[in-house]
Amino acid sequence: GTPLRLRRIGLLLDTGQIEQAIPPAQALVRDRPTSRHARVALATALWLAGQSGAARTVIDASLHLWPDSGRLCWLDLMLAFDMRDQHRVEAIVADERLLTNSFPPSIVALWPQLARCMADDDPTARDQAVVAALAAPRQYASAALPALFALNWLGAVDAAFRLARGLYLGEGDIVRRPGEFRP
Repeated sequence: GTPLRLRRIGLLLDTGQIEQAIPPAQALVRDRPTSRHARVALATALWLAGQSGAARTVIDASLHLWPDSGRLCWLDLMLAFDMRDQHRVEAIVADERLLTNSFPPSIVALWPQLARCMADDDPTARDQAVVAALAAPRQYASAALPALFALNWLGAVDAAFRLARGLYLGEGDIVRRPGEFRP
């Protein structure tokens, strides 16, 4: 069934077999055209494979069906950053209702900073965005992955690596641990 097929696609993506994940994701969307999860899996596979135009087509069609989907909003935003589509980034960031329902507040506050960095090549704005991206996971563990994407987009490789080590290896205090209280 669909859950099993989605797990297989997820496993292919998780193990770096990106190109191999595309055909089963396409087949699933063909078989289940109204499955939001199938479309998210296909858009993710296409995006990760560097097929930005095809991913954009899937995301746009899917957003017409599910305009309030946080996962689709996330993919739309990440693809817009990857494609350096400043107008799209600004439009997504302007939709506060969707972003505040889908992301921790510290990440919602980060998106406009990133959009400004896209508009201006200002090193100070970039440095402020890096600081904000590193601070977000200290408040909300769920902010770690979006912050990692932000640091990558900003070109802050050392900071992204430090955050990834905190997120995946539990090193340092850069990511808030479940149950940990931080005022």
